[in-house]
Amino acid sequence: MKKSIFRVAILLAALTLLLTSCALPALEHRNNGTFYNKKNDVSYLPAPATYKARTLVSGDKIARIPYKEMDDTVLYAIENADTAKFLTDENYQLYYASTVTLPSVWEMQVDKINIVSTGSISYSTASITEAQDISEIIAAYQNGVHFSKDEIDVAMIPTRYDLEFSSELYPAFYYTLTYWQFATDVLVYELITDPNDPTPTYEGVKVTYEDYEGESYAVYHFGKRFLYNRTTGECYPLGNTVTKYLE
Repeated sequence: MKKSIFRVAILLAALTLLLTSCALPALEHRNNGTFYNKKNDVSYLPAPATYKARTLVSGDKIARIPYKEMDDTVLYAIENADTAKFLTDENYQLYYASTVTLPSVWEMQVDKINIVSTGSISYSTASITEAQDISEIIAAYQNGVHFSKDEIDVAMIPTRYDLEFSSELYPAFYYTLTYWQFATDVLVYELITDPNDPTPTYEGVKVTYEDYEGESYAVYHFGKRFLYNRTTGECYPLGNTVTKYLE
């Protein structure tokens, strides 16, 4: 009797798996990196690097649902997210439907920022939940003067963390920026081509002037702490809001 019950249980499990697999949409992997659901006429696009599926750090063990295996890529459902809008792969790259508009971080109503140590193993070291601190960080990113990463030597960065901005309105993903902290002030040098034009390139940033080998330079003092956008390669000066949480 026990053997019969065991066999029935196995058959039911196999049938459930088969029905689930059949219910999964057949996604076509296209050369431009998108996935197309012909039945629903929906394309899933890879999101910029500033977006990441939240399941990666949720801490919950959930059944990741494969949508379609094509080559070496499998797409999965994201916890608490509508699969018609968002999917992810095993590296937690976010894919979003072409009908979805991804919000900027200042449009998300962020309620928490995770400070994540990056390396061979990533882990959260602290969380920022104070509304004023969150607003200060987002304002520095939204309104601050920024410059290209190419202006500095990133090998000099002694401290770096990922900042994961989360909102209850968008449970599918984090908006992510990198936090950089240098040991000394970052200086950006700009050759002065017109001595009669004193207009600074970076408004509101402390500037001094230096002469070198017969040429004049404006030297901008940006401070030690920055937010870095991996997608655009831009750096945004930041105060000590993150520092006090790390301490």
